[in-house]
Amino acid sequence: MPLLNYRADLRHHLDIIPVLRHAGAGPTVATGLCLLVVTAVPISASVVTGELVQSVVDVGRDGGSGRAWAMLGIFVLVTLAGWIAGALLGPLTTLLARRTDGSVRDRLFRLVGRPGAFAHLETADVADEISRVVNNTEGHRRSFGRGAVAQLQNVSKVLGALGLGLVIADVSPLLAAVLFVGVLWVRRRVMREVEAALMSMDEYAGTLRRGNYLYDLVCTAPAAKEIRVFGLGSWVVGRHTRELQGYHQALFAVRRRLARGEFRLIPVVFVLAVTAFLWPGLAALDGDIGADALTTVVMAAMSMFTVVQAGQEQMYIAPARLALQALSRIEDTVGRSEPEESGALLTPGRTPAIRFSGVRFAYGDQEPVLDGLDLDIHPGEVLAIVGDNGAGKTTLTKLLAGLHRPQSGRVTADGTDVTTLDSERWCECLAVVFQDFLRLHLSARANIALAAPQHADDALIRAAVDDAGAGTLLDSLPNGGDTPLSRARADGVDLSGGQWQKIAIARALFAVRAGARVLVLDEPTAHLDIRAELDFFTQVIARVTGITVVLISHRLSTVRQADRIVLLREGRIVESGSHDELIALDGSYAEMFALQAARFVESGAGGQAL
Repeated sequence: MPLLNYRADLRHHLDIIPVLRHAGAGPTVATGLCLLVVTAVPISASVVTGELVQSVVDVGRDGGSGRAWAMLGIFVLVTLAGWIAGALLGPLTTLLARRTDGSVRDRLFRLVGRPGAFAHLETADVADEISRVVNNTEGHRRSFGRGAVAQLQNVSKVLGALGLGLVIADVSPLLAAVLFVGVLWVRRRVMREVEAALMSMDEYAGTLRRGNYLYDLVCTAPAAKEIRVFGLGSWVVGRHTRELQGYHQALFAVRRRLARGEFRLIPVVFVLAVTAFLWPGLAALDGDIGADALTTVVMAAMSMFTVVQAGQEQMYIAPARLALQALSRIEDTVGRSEPEESGALLTPGRTPAIRFSGVRFAYGDQEPVLDGLDLDIHPGEVLAIVGDNGAGKTTLTKLLAGLHRPQSGRVTADGTDVTTLDSERWCECLAVVFQDFLRLHLSARANIALAAPQHADDALIRAAVDDAGAGTLLDSLPNGGDTPLSRARADGVDLSGGQWQKIAIARALFAVRAGARVLVLDEPTAHLDIRAELDFFTQVIARVTGITVVLISHRLSTVRQADRIVLLREGRIVESGSHDELIALDGSYAEMFALQAARFVESGAGGQAL
């Protein structure tokens, strides 16, 4: 291996700098100019200081002080220029970092949050990669902008070392070559040690993410009830401690390795320092060089040794480089998980015919959830999908929305594979309430309007609220629709599960009023009381006309009035028909209905309503 691998060194100096294009030309150019000034100051100062010393010596010998005052004035100007440029670098670096980081993180959010498949977000590997992009390393924030500026600073240091070497070479080319090569070699070793250490810590991204998750369990509200009721606080804290102990043990090991590496470099630096200061001192004693040359060489050598101090910059460069690499891997993963969109659009305002043809889907290496599923969903019908827990009802919904891709078979809308449709337009065609629907700590109005924010209108929102049977709920809130739905917000309130479900249904119905043509409701009565559950169809579903409704439930009282009911079992449709037809068939559906009806009759909860 050569003493200096120039190609690798150049790559490590330049690979992050291009991200500064996101910060704009003005701040980037201003930062570059300040760095040039900061780089030029030690070179100029070493020459001017030598001239100043010589002029002072000449004053004592000849009595003329004009040149000394001139050199002093130049020295002050050089020092002042360096001070001003250094002072400007702080705010400029902050500006570059904020603009660049914001732009790159927007790229991440657009990448992982865009409409379409999201299976990649359900894997631990991608979660770790996202953690590498947004979290800290070794106590230093992963800042792309600061990493890029640090690389510019490293480039300026190398250029400064070259300039200082040229100054020294005017007195001794051999000394200049020895110091320049030696200093760059030490610097490269320091950089490689720091980068290797940070890369080894990067392997613990998953450990740190799990530790932070456990911390949030104890310190945030969503898990607070069960953590305290079941007395899990000590257990969670113990797990959190064990996770972070592994991380910090690795961190201490890395720091010990860094310390040992730097200790091994001390003899090299000592030899370089002795050479840098002893040679010109002996040369001056022998009368080979004057006071000006002695001062210039010593000043230049002292400034050159600052190049060795590359560790601090690398603490920003290495995390930024690792974050960009992680972002690239996320892009590759998302690219592999999503097909190329054809950009095909459905006919505006048309309710599409949807077909599942031989669909097979499994999560990872588990048994297939859907296995050869064939299902036609006719435009404008109310279709109910029922089945036991784990039958694949929710998975079917995700495939319909294009959030997952079948391993085999196709899901089509008007004959076009939904995964190749223009994803944004397809999402606008859908309105979905999932079992684990989103509960935003925003106002009630925002919780509803975010289904179609471009169509946010008070009249449309109120109509959707009334369609969902949530008008009384909204009117009872302290500030109506402007009330935040969380006690963690000022003047906010907490809702019950059933109240939240009404808000979620109102959100979907608002999307319908904004133009969605397919409404999917996954267990829409799971949190409702018995009376609200029994009235759900007539009060909500019957009001939705002209669109397709897919109603998924294991509560058969909710779906009996659907146009068609299909029973899902072992990944396939085993029964299909209206409620009366399936009861007459006397198969699995009839058995399930009888069991549920018996529960209501025995409890006296209105079994006749079934």
